[in-house]
Amino acid sequence: MVPENTNFGDGFWPPLVGIAAGLGILTAAALMVFFILFAGTRVVRRTNLLWLLFLLTACILIFSSLLIWTFSQTTFWCTSKSIIGMLGFGLLTAYSTY
Repeated sequence: MVPENTNFGDGFWPPLVGIAAGLGILTAAALMVFFILFAGTRVVRRTNLLWLLFLLTACILIFSSLLIWTFSQTTFWCTSKSIIGMLGFGLLTAYSTY
């Protein structure tokens, strides 16, 4: 991948996508904390906590990859956004059928 060909663009889209991805990361992290803190309650105890944590980790990886798309692209960011996105979607796909 050539970093110059993967720039997200200009205008209002990069900040909007960055804000949405940041809110997604914060929401997934807050849900992880919530499920860990209330793991002993009756409702959360009946769920598969490991599956939920893997699902939320996959969401964080996907949103992180999306956030990296809005950065100024270098070879490092270009490679890392692809790897992080593939790991996130792979984890999401692997555990959504579990």
